[in-house]
Amino acid sequence: MITKKEMIALLAAKQNISLTQARENYESLESVVKEVLVSHQEVVLYPSVGKLVLQHRPAHSGRNPQTGEKMNVAAKTVVRYRPSSALKRMVQNVKVNK
Repeated sequence: MITKKEMIALLAAKQNISLTQARENYESLESVVKEVLVSHQEVVLYPSVGKLVLQHRPAHSGRNPQTGEKMNVAAKTVVRYRPSSALKRMVQNVKVNK
């Protein structure tokens, strides 16, 4: 996993800009993504990467995993990531370190 701090450092190096500028760019993108999702639109990260979409999850009954007690889970909207076909092909043979 890469942390936000590491991602910002990579962006700064790749774009040949300061860490401050890279942090501002990263945080601006993060803010725009949140605003677009809240306005009920999907976000295409990059056509070669994938997109973030909103999905409705209906109410259902479930169980508390600690007590086993039955409970009702309310309907909600969740964010789902849909990877592009290109990204799926790119990583299909990558070995995952556990």
